[in-house]
This record gives sequence, C-alpha cells and structure tokens, in this order.
Amino acid sequence: MHNVFAKLKRSRHSTHRSSRRLYRQRQRAAVKRALTGAALYLGRSFPVPATLRDAADCCGSNPKYIEAAATLLKSEDANLIQRVLAGHISLMDAAASIQKRAQLIAAYRECESNGDDLVALAKAVGPASIWDNVIAPVI
Repeated sequence: MHNVFAKLKRSRHSTHRSSRRLYRQRQRAAVKRALTGAALYLGRSFPVPATLRDAADCCGSNPKYIEAAATLLKSEDANLIQRVLAGHISLMDAAASIQKRAQLIAAYRECESNGDDLVALAKAVGPASIWDNVIAPVI
C-alpha cells in the first residue's frame, strides 16, 4: 500500500504548473519583468509600454493597479506616496481620493509651456478666483 501513495505523490509533482502564465504575447513573462527591473536599476531607457496591460506585464502587476499608481504619481503628492508605501492607506483608496487633483495637475503641466492656454484659463475662471483659491492659501 505504501508504494501506491508514493507513486501518487510523485505524479502530482510532475504535473505541477505555475499559476502564472509563462508567456505573454510570445515573450517570457519572467524575463520581461527582469529586464524591466534591470533597466530601472541601471537607469537605462526601456521601451515605453503602449497600454496599461503592457505596463502591467512588464512589472508583474495588473492594469488597475498600474492606473492607480499612475494617478498617484501624477498627483505629485510625496507625502501620500510615502503613506501608501508604508501601508497606511491602500493604493486604490489613495488614487480614488486624489484623482481629480492628479488630473488638474497633469492638465496644468501640459499647458505650462503654452502661455496662451494659461491666459485663457485665467480669463475663463477669473484672476480673483485663481488668487483666492490657488495662490492665497499657500502664502
């Protein structure tokens, strides 16, 4: 009877499959993640992923988490990023709470080099509103 259980045990291990997909779009997933990490470590450029799915594949994450992390980075809130890294707030909660601010900052950064867009913003919103709501609170 002992031999039957030994044989079953051996056969189970020989048919074990990884829970991760080994290939994604005909590329080894682990190699892609390793190359991404090595490029970051060496400060070298790496092809920019075209989609959230591609970015997630490059680092072993998922598109929702990548999108949330991108929102957090766009917010430029170093304190919030540190709180998320320390585990005091979840990435998804932080991204949800800061999404509008991140969009506003990203839009401003896009227009920063074009004075005409900023002048149009001031005309549309009014200089008093910009002063009262944006500048005065940080002085």
